[in-house]
Amino acid sequence: MTSSSVNPITVEVVRNGLAHIANEMATVLRKTSYNMMIYEVRDYCVGIVDPEGSILSQNFGALPIFLADLGPAVVDGVRMHGQDGFRPGDVLLMNHPYVCGQHLNNVVVYTPFFYDGELVAFLAVRAHWIDIGGTRVGFGFSGTREVYEEGLQFRSLKLYRGDKPNQDIFQIITDNVRFAESCLGDLRAQIAACRVGDRGLGALVDRYGLKTFLGAVKTIWRQSETLAREQVARGDDLVANLRPSMVRLDSTPALELLRLLDGTRDRNAILHDLAIRMTEHPVPTGNGDDRETHPAEWWRGQLAPTLEQALDLCVRNALLVGE
Repeated sequence: MTSSSVNPITVEVVRNGLAHIANEMATVLRKTSYNMMIYEVRDYCVGIVDPEGSILSQNFGALPIFLADLGPAVVDGVRMHGQDGFRPGDVLLMNHPYVCGQHLNNVVVYTPFFYDGELVAFLAVRAHWIDIGGTRVGFGFSGTREVYEEGLQFRSLKLYRGDKPNQDIFQIITDNVRFAESCLGDLRAQIAACRVGDRGLGALVDRYGLKTFLGAVKTIWRQSETLAREQVARGDDLVANLRPSMVRLDSTPALELLRLLDGTRDRNAILHDLAIRMTEHPVPTGNGDDRETHPAEWWRGQLAPTLEQALDLCVRNALLVGE
């Protein structure tokens, strides 16, 4: 079944069903976690990811920086174990910094979802543990000289093989973190969230069948790409309306503008175009109502930090899709 042949009502039911599953997983995580970074600060994300690392759904309010590399965390596990290396009941543990790009406290737990014996997706939860071992309690100690001082590293370790827990890994965690009860409680909360997601995803696929479900997912992806490209196409209009007040590093309008620019263009070309446009706009001097213009090179220096930050964010979150 092609994506275009799926009933549009079915597509919407699947779209909202996937969102509901992710939100239910997030609720389970918040209600059963032990540390306030999860249940109060909400320093976590939940996603449903296919074996190629594409996001099927996420919980509402999920942190973009967490979701951006949730797919790569799963893909790395698929590369390590192979698609035939998973079975129902498996639970994998991941926080490897050179794959995830996160500090070690942000631990990913993910489980495979099978339907009629076929690996279809993974349920994944990233959450901030209150401690991960290392030189200092908590996280963010600036005195560390290498990553090994920051704490435990897990690279897609199988915490469960089928329904059998690996007690050795549980013991390693217990013996190497300062707040074992909290960390293990958060770990169990993440596993519970994945189990609930597995149940919900199974019910959704049961309702329509795997073929229709996958067709609906492809339609959702296609529609999302179309909407993203429409926003990218608005970039020229936004550039034309750029004003000096929009170029501060923390300026939401500036970030919005740069987020919508076409990521396939050369960054220097984008920076040059913006700088040329900005030479037309006088800037307040700070002396009453006096204003003055600046050459393009001055504007390049002002715009460069914002440009780099915004475009990097675009790439990491796959908001700009190349041809």
